[in-house]
Parts: sequence; structure tokens; C-alpha cells
Amino acid sequence: MTRDEAATELCRRLVRDINEIAPAAIGRHDETWATVGPADADFMVALFQWERTAAEVDRAAVRDAYELVLEAWREAARGYDGRSADPEGSESTLHGEA
Repeated sequence: MTRDEAATELCRRLVRDINEIAPAAIGRHDETWATVGPADADFMVALFQWERTAAEVDRAAVRDAYELVLEAWREAARGYDGRSADPEGSESTLHGEA
């Protein structure tokens, strides 16, 4: 498996892990992205660095960043009160389904 393929698979796994943590509709709230955005950005930077270098230190940074992303989503989920971001009050999921 190439590093590019490994990075793609890792991102797919991260999405699955986030979907296990995140309640439906949490992604519709600005507060969620304020909580998870920095960790997400750090993960992407670490992933790009590892893809470029293949260095073990960068691989370790990806693992650490992955865990921090999951922790950020857990924190966001703890603070989520279930209200819809839709001003009409209709509930939707993280995936945009009603």
C-alpha cells in the first residue's frame, strides 16, 4: 500500500470513528467546528507531512493527532445539547439527512 493509499484509508477510518462518537446533526453547529477545527487542522498537517517524508516521527505525529481529533469530537459531543441548527427547528443528521 502506498502512503497515499494508507492516508486515504486512515481518513476513512477516522470518519467511521467520528461517526461512532458524534450524535446526529452535531456538524450543523458552529460550536462543534470551533471545538474540532483546530485538532482537525493539526491532523491534516501531520498527515500531509508524513505523506511527504515517510519519517517515523511524522507517522507518530499522525497517530497523536488522530487521537486528539477523536478527543475533540468527544468534547464536542459532551457539549452538544441536541438542538437543531436549522432556524425552522427541523432536525438533520451529520450527513444532511432529515
